[in-house]
Amino acid sequence: MPEKVKSLLFLPKFWEIFSYSGIFLIALFMRFWDLGSRAVHHDESLHSYYSWLLAAGNGYNHDPMMHGPFQIEATSALFIIFGDSDYTSRILYAFAGTLLVVIPFFIRDRIGRLGAIFVSCLLAFSPVLLYFSRFARNDILMAVWALGLVVCLWRYLDEGKSRYIFIASALLSIAFSTKETSYLITFLFMSYLIIVLVIQNRGNICGGVIIGKDSPTRALLKLISGGISTLREGLKFNHLSRYAELLILFITLTLPLWAASVSVLQNTFVLRWSNFVLSNPVGSVDIGAPSSGGIVLATLVVMLLAWVSVKIGFRWGGYIWVKSAIIFWAIFFLLYSTFFTNLPGIASGVWTSLGYWLVQQGVSRGGQPWYYYFVITSVYEFLPLFFGVIAGIYYARRRDRFGCFLAYWAFMTFILFSIASEKMPWLLVNITLPLIVLTGKFLGDIVLKINWRSDIYRLGFPLFILIPSVLVAVWFFVFIPQNISDLQTFLLRFVLSLIFLISTIFVFWSCRVLGYQRLVTFAVIPIAVIMLFLGIKTAWNASYVNGDIPVEMIVYTQTSPEILDLLGYVNQKRHVLDAEVPVSINIDPTSGFTWPWAWY
Repeated sequence: MPEKVKSLLFLPKFWEIFSYSGIFLIALFMRFWDLGSRAVHHDESLHSYYSWLLAAGNGYNHDPMMHGPFQIEATSALFIIFGDSDYTSRILYAFAGTLLVVIPFFIRDRIGRLGAIFVSCLLAFSPVLLYFSRFARNDILMAVWALGLVVCLWRYLDEGKSRYIFIASALLSIAFSTKETSYLITFLFMSYLIIVLVIQNRGNICGGVIIGKDSPTRALLKLISGGISTLREGLKFNHLSRYAELLILFITLTLPLWAASVSVLQNTFVLRWSNFVLSNPVGSVDIGAPSSGGIVLATLVVMLLAWVSVKIGFRWGGYIWVKSAIIFWAIFFLLYSTFFTNLPGIASGVWTSLGYWLVQQGVSRGGQPWYYYFVITSVYEFLPLFFGVIAGIYYARRRDRFGCFLAYWAFMTFILFSIASEKMPWLLVNITLPLIVLTGKFLGDIVLKINWRSDIYRLGFPLFILIPSVLVAVWFFVFIPQNISDLQTFLLRFVLSLIFLISTIFVFWSCRVLGYQRLVTFAVIPIAVIMLFLGIKTAWNASYVNGDIPVEMIVYTQTSPEILDLLGYVNQKRHVLDAEVPVSINIDPTSGFTWPWAWY
């Protein structure tokens, strides 16, 4: 289909604009309402305090413990404009969470018009995304950059316009300047592109293998030989597919940033003899940074990878790649040097960012078990988890290209973050995002498959009532209140059993009328609606009722709400005393109690 015709077909309609506007305003209100009421979390106080120091003119030196410098510098700018407070310390993240809900609009030609609106709705009401949109940590920022990269990736695959390469370069640089989870996201996208390229070239790679005649060893050697020859042919850069071009872009832009990965060899036989320290261990002054002779080796590795990047990148894309590299590294240098006031921050960003978190993997902060995300996802994001699993199987069977990508994104994100030693509730943002996009597309496709006029005429709306009735009856049957009499229990069980029996009979009869597949398709809608309302209730409790009370699994190392009462008491006494008499406040730093008091 010609690009002009395709673009005209996907011009936004009035109902789309109205829907996105409504979802945006609701998301805006939910994220900004009463934003400063909760006491700042331990990590929030760190980010806010150093942002305040920068706003006050004391500068900022990049510290990988607080991840990338973007959130510090952006929050500092907001402090200069709006003043410093608990509320303004969270504005950046609330705005990012609001912006996230409209990004699906830009990829609705892949998700579907209706599917994109479903995705926006799920993003707006997601318990995890709502909670961490009202929280001064950079995970919600990473969700915006990741979804933006997905948009650019698929826009370029569909249209091949260089502007998407430039936007992707900027987003990639900001992502690496925000948090080190960008390494996992980049690896995930690159691995997907590699898998597609292997599938596309499987004839060249596997062509020499004769099944049944070649021994396993010989077959493996032929596969390796075929893979090398295919790669050698690809490096001639003749008639590359867009998948290959994107892979080259991701590799060449970020390759120098992977240099610190060689530090995993410093305690192995490869480098143990040299006594080079490529990443200082936990307990050192500069954790993750090289020292002594390791500085020389680290510099050489970075320079070598930079040279490889330039050589390959320029051969592939010429001045398009040069512009992309300038965009990427200009943003990176600007942010890590804190606008050229801290030049050592550039070296820290290139090496220590990754080195620090590689060293921290042995610490396993949080001490969560390997199945942690299985538990916490089912508690808060049960709708996208339930339908995401179904959708992954659905699209894999139909070989839907974009659906398979979303399934791969969701599955690999879950695996990668489960493998990582540090597991925290805020990292669930990364797992929730692809599950929601996958679920929204699936629900949109299912709704469009239903023959509404025919099915509603034949069975009407009772299906919408009776299918939820079965679920509700089962729920109440299992969780009957304990504080009622035996007679009330008997009557309640009898009524619920009757509802369940009638509803089940009608559902089975509907199965004969509509057919099994059409009934299941039809049943998806009321089940999704019930789960959505349960999710909204979960989001309300987590963000507004129990947001700073550790009865929620998502509330982790949260500051007690009583700290605001104590702060109010201190301020009251300060105003009562004579202004000329200095008020001295001493904080016991035991067990990290300096935070959040350093901010307050």
